[in-house]
Amino acid sequence: MKAAYYLLKEHWIRVSYNSKGITGLCWVSLPDPLNEPTQMTNRVIREIKAYLNRKRKSFSVPLCPSGTAFQKKVWNAVMKIPYGKTKTFQQLAEELGTSARAVGSAVSRNPIMLLIPTHRVVGTSGMVPSYGGRVDHKQNLLDLESGRTTTQTA
Repeated sequence: MKAAYYLLKEHWIRVSYNSKGITGLCWVSLPDPLNEPTQMTNRVIREIKAYLNRKRKSFSVPLCPSGTAFQKKVWNAVMKIPYGKTKTFQQLAEELGTSARAVGSAVSRNPIMLLIPTHRVVGTSGMVPSYGGRVDHKQNLLDLESGRTTTQTA
């Protein structure tokens, strides 16, 4: 697996990739010394910065997540949730003909945070479950998309 590391605000992000597209996107505490940025990883970071500054609502880089057929089906459904909107685990489960628990399991295994916008999936009561281990990250993204926060300079 190849990866590139970028500092966004005060947080490091790792962009993993292969020849077909982005395979992973996650927060890391420190970058790996083996840093291999490419035009594609530079582009995704530019797009993320634009998103964080409310100048972009979608991403154009190719995605190549690794997962089961079911997980990919859930992630594809999540990618159809519009910017600024949310769906509950139950709503997605009903659309996909499965259980909310199964949807939650697939959502929790999303390897490409933000680009596969699982932050837009919430609990039935509007509860915000953790996102990559951080409830505050998910809430911040939901607030950004809904216009409840000021512009984020990345």
